[in-house]
Amino acid sequence: MDTLSILPAIDLMLPAAIPFLLTLLLLLTLSRVPQQKAWPFAGDITVALGILVIFFVFDRPAIIHLFNPSRPMDWIPGLVLLSVVSRHLLKKIHPLVSQALMITLSTVFLLFPLLQQNLTSGLILLAETLGLWLLVQTLVPRHAETGVSRATLVPLFLTTGTLGALSPLSGSLLLGQLAGGLAAIWLAMILTGPRRILLSGVEPGIALGSLLLVARQYVDISLIVVGALYMAILTGVLSERVLSSFRAAPRPLVRLLLPTLLSLLFLAGAIAKTLQTSQGAGAGY
Repeated sequence: MDTLSILPAIDLMLPAAIPFLLTLLLLLTLSRVPQQKAWPFAGDITVALGILVIFFVFDRPAIIHLFNPSRPMDWIPGLVLLSVVSRHLLKKIHPLVSQALMITLSTVFLLFPLLQQNLTSGLILLAETLGLWLLVQTLVPRHAETGVSRATLVPLFLTTGTLGALSPLSGSLLLGQLAGGLAAIWLAMILTGPRRILLSGVEPGIALGSLLLVARQYVDISLIVVGALYMAILTGVLSERVLSSFRAAPRPLVRLLLPTLLSLLFLAGAIAKTLQTSQGAGAGY
């Protein structure tokens, strides 16, 4: 890699300010509504809207075509919408059931081209991906009153931002822009603050899982890098799950720093591997 300048990356990611500011403004507005008058899904619908704006800004054909079997990226906005609708319609059953259903459908749709090419290897990949996705979704601590833990959101934000930064170096500017935009949504969720509005994190989780799947199967990003990104998410989620299970709750700073530091260890490995690969290939940014 001849040069690595941050300025071109900043210019390419400036449009991400649009979904970030829109989502943050709407979430802060909703947080002013008394909880007894607030609709439980209002926060999640706002986040889903922010994700759609990301695709409208960076990948408009995905919004126009929605479900395009030949282009897995186009499935993501439709899957996010379908997730919101299905969770609302299935709100009387356990949340994990509707979430597992959407994750299963998302995995099948995104891997549909590979299933068509080779059914056996596609089914093995489907089982592996589904297992990993469901594991993270199950481990994320969520509370009926406050939703997803903000200490969990920080590692998710860092991992998504890292995917956005590394994707252009691995050959996909579009994936990097979408991941960077999604990182802005995670950041808006973090800045809204704890206990101000109920956020489940399901829809941005589906979008992040979809982008990681696209990165591994349809973009030239190595398994080591994607695996490190996944481990950053898993360790962050798992450490927060363990800390939240203690009878004597650790200090808020500890609950925030430990998942973040554990995630950063794997993210550093993903960055180092990508830079090594880029230098070996003589790539430039």
